[in-house]
Amino acid sequence: MGPPDRARIRDRACRPRLGHPYEPAISVRAHKSHNYASGPDKVSRFDSKTGGNFLALNHRVLFFSGAVALFLACVLGAYGAHGLQASLPASEWSAFQTAVDYQFFHGLGLIAATLLAQRYPASKPIATSGWLLLAGIILFCGSIYATSFGAPESLGSLAPIGGSAFMLGWLALGFGVLRV
Repeated sequence: MGPPDRARIRDRACRPRLGHPYEPAISVRAHKSHNYASGPDKVSRFDSKTGGNFLALNHRVLFFSGAVALFLACVLGAYGAHGLQASLPASEWSAFQTAVDYQFFHGLGLIAATLLAQRYPASKPIATSGWLLLAGIILFCGSIYATSFGAPESLGSLAPIGGSAFMLGWLALGFGVLRV
């Protein structure tokens, strides 16, 4: 065994001796005196409702969403190039390609925003940027895919909302990076 983890020793020494030794005896939210990582630049060490750090859960969801977006962009790009191109008119094919390209770029941006949000957990604009990019992928790319596969044209009206979410996401990311 290596040297003891100082945070674990401090937590063990300062925790009231109630309940199981690996569970907080008192809710961290109810008693700030037991939140050993408090302050504007710190993140709560334990959130009793999720069984772990809530921000880490959000990061996992966003990172997973970025990976799924990249996977789906790869699948849809391959399907479009090998099976869909011949059956779509040129304008719809161009829109489909644009949606695949935007999904690739913004999936990578979603993963980058998630990594920055983990690095700077106190920055709300950085954390918000990831959710805006995800909303943009769903609304912009999703509406173009849906209309390409035969959904009503009225669904295409969601694309500008998704495009706006993309723009706001990038602005929030830039603003958040400037503030840290």
